[in-house]
Amino acid sequence: MAGKLRGHTVYVRLRQDSYDSHGEKTKAFGDFYAVDDVLITPGTTSEAEQTRPDDVEITYTLQFPNTFSGDLRGAQIEVEGEIYAVVGDPHPTPADMCPTRWNMQVEVTRTDG
Repeated sequence: MAGKLRGHTVYVRLRQDSYDSHGEKTKAFGDFYAVDDVLITPGTTSEAEQTRPDDVEITYTLQFPNTFSGDLRGAQIEVEGEIYAVVGDPHPTPADMCPTRWNMQVEVTRTDG
């Protein structure tokens, strides 16, 4: 008997831009909070650049449930104990085009080395 598809828990930390005493934008983050039922698909692992041959880029594609709401642009996401940066500005797929309970694809990346 097949079970229902169930995602994992990831931890999201949203970007919260602030400004320093000179009025310059600084990059800051809020606290991590749990998001349940996220599907995790490993992406490719590749050498990041020829100028730094020891670097390895690790990526994942995450499918967020339609219960999630939030702006993930510039966010960080902890997946299986490692922190990744969100790529781009993910947006949900319109409900009429997405028959499953996961409606937002989010690419994340991190570089080791």
